[in-house]
Amino acid sequence: IARPSLHSKVMQVGDTLKFFRDGQTLGMSGFTPAGYPKAIAVMLGEHVEQNNLQGKMRFRVLAGASTGAETLDNWARLDMLSDLYPYQTGKNIAKRINAGELNFKDVHLSNYPNFLSYGYYGDIDIAIIEATEILPDGSIVPGAASGIAQEVAHHAKQILIEVNTSMPSFKGLHDVVYDQNPPHRRPLMISRVDDRCGEPIVRLDPGKVIGIVESQLPDQGRTLPPPRQDELKIAEHITEFMESLVKRGTLPPNLLPLQSGVGGIANAVMVGFSKSKFQDLELYTEVAQDNVLDLCDAGKLKFCSTAALS
Repeated sequence: IARPSLHSKVMQVGDTLKFFRDGQTLGMSGFTPAGYPKAIAVMLGEHVEQNNLQGKMRFRVLAGASTGAETLDNWARLDMLSDLYPYQTGKNIAKRINAGELNFKDVHLSNYPNFLSYGYYGDIDIAIIEATEILPDGSIVPGAASGIAQEVAHHAKQILIEVNTSMPSFKGLHDVVYDQNPPHRRPLMISRVDDRCGEPIVRLDPGKVIGIVESQLPDQGRTLPPPRQDELKIAEHITEFMESLVKRGTLPPNLLPLQSGVGGIANAVMVGFSKSKFQDLELYTEVAQDNVLDLCDAGKLKFCSTAALS
């Protein structure tokens, strides 16, 4: 924490309990089970369960996307969610939605931050944001994903920061954009995978920070099983097809910028590429999963643009 004026805001996780009350709207950082606040969410769940407050301390939550099961899905188990945006995953969340006990709105993730900035979801009482570093100007370096951290930091009345000391600073990895609303919005000048159009930080008003806590809880990413034989065969066909296009001169030796999806087949294709003759690949992917990192370790990947390391 490099801003001295924020040192007085450091407190134990349990000390943040006083900021929460039934019916609040909370905004959270993160995207997929990466970069989401964990320590405060786990503490609140334990408080509700130990004091038999199920259904008596419910929140309206604006998350970045999915989170780890130990946070929002556990909150659903404890009847701590009244409303949830924009994405759901977890058996307890689904059960509450299907029973009509949890209001849920599925929103396209590319539109969601804009809608939040337009004020569609009303006031945000508290933003809870994970950071790996707080800089001298009070801005923060997010963790393995930023999500809607910039939007909720801007619009929330108050901010709580979790500094996760279990991981190194992610300074320099992020590209965070917060632009004006239409009709004053500017174009995003992205034409290459390695282009940047924002800043590597989340800016916020230090005066809105009401507490800073240490977290040592790791992201609870979902482990993917090894590729199946049929998935590897599909990857083999795709790799051979791409190699044939290079041989014919249709594609350059490093191919063109790729867009990779999420899941077993996409991961299998990355495994195939890691064993191919391709070099200096450039990749867009919404979530960089294990085999994208394997591609990097194999020396095949020049640059990857992603929303999360999950």
